[in-house]
Amino acid sequence: YRKLGWRFLELLNGMFTLVLIDERHQSVHLVTDRLGKKPIYLKRTSEGLFFASELKSFLLNFDCTIDRKHLNDGFFLGFQPYPLTNVEGIEKLAPGMRIEISPTGVSRHSWYVLRPQTVEDAPDAVKFRYNEILDDAVKIRMEADVDVGFCLSGGLDSTSIAASAARQNFKGLHAFCAVIEGKEHTTDNQNGLRFAKEVGLQLHSVPVNAKTYDDSLIRSCFIFDDGNYESCGMNFFHIANEAKKFVRVLLDGTGGEELFFGYPHHYLYHRIPDLVLNKLPYNGELLRFAQDHSTRGGILLRAMMDTSTWFPFERSYIPVTLMRKSTHFDVDALFLQMKAVAEPYTKNFANPTDLNCLSYLDILGFCMANFQRVDRGAMACSIEPRSPLSDYRLWEYLFGIPEKTKFGKEVKSYMREISTGLPDYILNAKKEGFSNPLHR
Repeated sequence: YRKLGWRFLELLNGMFTLVLIDERHQSVHLVTDRLGKKPIYLKRTSEGLFFASELKSFLLNFDCTIDRKHLNDGFFLGFQPYPLTNVEGIEKLAPGMRIEISPTGVSRHSWYVLRPQTVEDAPDAVKFRYNEILDDAVKIRMEADVDVGFCLSGGLDSTSIAASAARQNFKGLHAFCAVIEGKEHTTDNQNGLRFAKEVGLQLHSVPVNAKTYDDSLIRSCFIFDDGNYESCGMNFFHIANEAKKFVRVLLDGTGGEELFFGYPHHYLYHRIPDLVLNKLPYNGELLRFAQDHSTRGGILLRAMMDTSTWFPFERSYIPVTLMRKSTHFDVDALFLQMKAVAEPYTKNFANPTDLNCLSYLDILGFCMANFQRVDRGAMACSIEPRSPLSDYRLWEYLFGIPEKTKFGKEVKSYMREISTGLPDYILNAKKEGFSNPLHR
């Protein structure tokens, strides 16, 4: 900082929260990383500006009131968009931001907004560059003075991380997988077990059932702070609780869905033209199909209601109409809030309706919330999680590749195409994703 000023932030890679006291300039600075994976919460009072890394710190020191509207927003979206929190009068600092507190007042500065590269490389060059960045992202996250392990679900993302470590000759490591009761023989579980044997990983299966969830629900809500909206944080909490017997750092595959268009709403967004979306009525044929067909229709309906994806762009007619009719709070105000949050992060994309831009917003919204839940759940077990696929160099490179190049017939087909060192049974397996220990 003394040598480079704030340019030193560009040298950092990974997750961090920074508080810097500059006595010479009589200023205090609060800084969030590029993703906001380590949050900073703020509260203004007549006595000044208070900050903390957890909401619980404010609950212990102030008379706080739950903001029921924002709590409802969180359950509706699956995450809390910046700067909202579940507590009145407390905000969450956005990703890539710096706050300066000085005798002249409080000012805000954006130090990072993703700027995609212009990628014109040939296919072989793209494959080489992707794996080069991935290998380095894994290598630097393997650096530790404690034991390091892996989350290994058997899916594309986590297996890519383990494969990168294997080809860099990291050997004899531990890996962990949540195994849901009644779903022990899924393709992912079997593939993870097979791959672990092939590369010499010691795979630990962590059993998860309804009782596991029931026993830890209240504790996990306390740990997650913002709200327990998704199951992945719960599963990771149980993995970390077992992993702490063997390691102190866990590498996970969070971020792959956003980099390679892995969610159902990405496919819906790509395949249905604007004209159709903007003119379909609430009770149109598409919605009737979604409501009448159990599996495919459920995926379609969820994709159509994915506000983190839809609203910042003009493809908003169906979900807005649907949500107005199915909820009892001010959907429009929430959407305007989300649009205000999203717009500054789209400025460096040539086409803000492109799936690359949309996926970046997913990272800053839903995925960011998952990062924080994973981080809190792991740290509660004295485990530090690290996510190589969240390396900013990967985003800047892959988000510069045109949508039409990255999109294929199968989910994450481009990731399958450019990955190195993965066996065919991993590359050809259908995406399964996280499961819950719930029965119909």
